[in-house]
Amino acid sequence: MVAPYQSARKAAMEDGNEDAVADEWEIDATQIIGGITALVGLAILVRAVVPF
Repeated sequence: MVAPYQSARKAAMEDGNEDAVADEWEIDATQIIGGITALVGLAILVRAVVPF
């Protein structure tokens, strides 16, 4: 997951567009964290509704 980012960042640095890559990476990280949070919330709801 880090390797594609590093290669994209290297290419962007050569073109002088490092900020654009950084913004895209921040968006990806936010979506990943949001997805994990949603899964944890869903697991808590399922656990509350379905007793094991």
